[in-house]
Amino acid sequence: MSAKEKPLPGLSQKLPFCPLPRGVGIRPTFHGFVYLGLLCALLLGSINHNNNLGYLLTFLLSGILLASLRQTWLNVQHLQPLSCLAEPVFAGTSARFALTLAAPDQEHAGLDLSLSPDAPARLDLLPAGQSRRVELNLPAPRRGLLHCGQLTITSSFPFGLFECRKRQTLAASSLVYPKPLTTPFVSSKRGEEEEKGPAAPLVAGHDFSGISPYRPGDSLARIHWKSLARGLGLHVTEFEEENSSGAFFALDQMPGSDLEYRLSCLCYLVLAASSRGLRYGLDLGQLKLGPDSGPRHQRRCLEALALYGSGGGSHD
Repeated sequence: MSAKEKPLPGLSQKLPFCPLPRGVGIRPTFHGFVYLGLLCALLLGSINHNNNLGYLLTFLLSGILLASLRQTWLNVQHLQPLSCLAEPVFAGTSARFALTLAAPDQEHAGLDLSLSPDAPARLDLLPAGQSRRVELNLPAPRRGLLHCGQLTITSSFPFGLFECRKRQTLAASSLVYPKPLTTPFVSSKRGEEEEKGPAAPLVAGHDFSGISPYRPGDSLARIHWKSLARGLGLHVTEFEEENSSGAFFALDQMPGSDLEYRLSCLCYLVLAASSRGLRYGLDLGQLKLGPDSGPRHQRRCLEALALYGSGGGSHD
């Protein structure tokens, strides 16, 4: 049984944070409650027996408690985010923000950093005058521009008697591409379902240029059976493009009525065409990208798909 599943330690996690100066909240931990109970028992025993040594021990332990409270509060103060960067991701995954923190004045230890309650990261030590890099995950359920929002810093250093929390807004975002649709397109014709492989429109010519290793999504009609019979593995035939202008992937030609589904289809086609080095263009109605190839063109197409219909806005 974990600490969160135990009833008494879990009870302290439900307490609200008491506000302190500089935007910090603090609350006792389970061990802090036990410590306070022992102090009360010592104080009552000292009063009952009029024991001076008991008074001395009670006040000494109370001083340690107050010193722990102050040190825990200072441990989450004066942290400076220097940079926060993230690479584009696909919808349904998690964006990974690379956060660089600096401690200009004092040393910090035992910090828990998070952009989402379900994905905290631990920073054990941050020496004074130095910086450390921490990777934080944030779920990206939808395409668009994902803002990281608030950084939550919590700590119970040094004795675990109190838990301090500070929230700090970060001006950073990550671009979220549509989730590539790897299933084949399906359209009905005379009551029968006709499967159309999404890789079919990517073959633009008929001039044989060679063979290449089989990749998931390649048409079975292009399998090179002779190389398979020779024990060379599964390969497919490659063709040169007869049309130098390349293929165009248009949004209004994608099947289905759901916009996100159609954008996911386009995303898969863009990735498939780029992996094969083909020239292709993208038609999103008001926005058209001419046929081209290469990583830069792929990035432009994916960005257009991610921000389609948002006007450059964000999807939190």
